[in-house]
Amino acid sequence: EEQVFYHGEEVATRRRYDSRLLLAHLARLDRLAERAEVGAAAALLLIGTATIMLRNTGPMTLPEFQNAYADIVTRQAWTELADVMHPDCELALDLGDRSMTIEGPDAIGAFIGTQLEQFSFFEFVILNTVIDVGPTGSTATARMYMQELRQNVSDGRRTNAFGVYHDKMVRNAEGDWRFLTRRYGSYSRTDAAGPENEQVVFDLPVIALDSI
Repeated sequence: EEQVFYHGEEVATRRRYDSRLLLAHLARLDRLAERAEVGAAAALLLIGTATIMLRNTGPMTLPEFQNAYADIVTRQAWTELADVMHPDCELALDLGDRSMTIEGPDAIGAFIGTQLEQFSFFEFVILNTVIDVGPTGSTATARMYMQELRQNVSDGRRTNAFGVYHDKMVRNAEGDWRFLTRRYGSYSRTDAAGPENEQVVFDLPVIALDSI
């Protein structure tokens, strides 16, 4: 140890370590990371504006769960909706100029799949999300803002849509999250009959998370 002085007065002490000792500690951490209980922990890496989730085993976290839904829809893997939706999941749609309700993962997948047939390119992008986990940890509500990136089959025009989901999620017996109710509201989309930069704009849907 050595003394640390400030303006001639001793204010602290510090201990210097050999760099070889630091390398030894890093090697030990590498060995620990290979153990199952450490490897199962989720690692969150922030690269610019992208978020990458790395996990090995165990139930998905809620952000991972939401990302899994976006991945399923982008790949149009409708049979996998059963892995993220409760069998009685209800989807209520408010599209600005019309509304409807669909029940069950199979019916929801069939409806979305039919709608996407008009696009030669489609990607579901999560823009932002707010999550409120219930006191028991077995339920949660969320507000998820999203964008659809699209290209029309008919004329090759690039279009987009912006909306927000208000979701209620529950854990199943295995501890995995499932969507129980989903309320989707559209607040802007490209005008089907107009130029690409012409957007139809609706009121932003906002529902208090504690009322979902």
